[in-house]
Amino acid sequence: MHGSGSAPKAYGIDYGAPADNETALLEANDCYALGAYDIAADRYTELVMQRWNALLSHAR
Repeated sequence: MHGSGSAPKAYGIDYGAPADNETALLEANDCYALGAYDIAADRYTELVMQRWNALLSHAR
């Protein structure tokens, strides 16, 4: 979806590599549903703010 214009401004993906060496998408979540975990506070805040601003621009 990258570059398609249909992906949200900020999102997270989880993926894995099963035994067959294929890459498997486990889940994709909008930014507002992500936890901060190992992300620095300033980077996480910027990520959330970019997505929030994108959501607000569509609400007008």
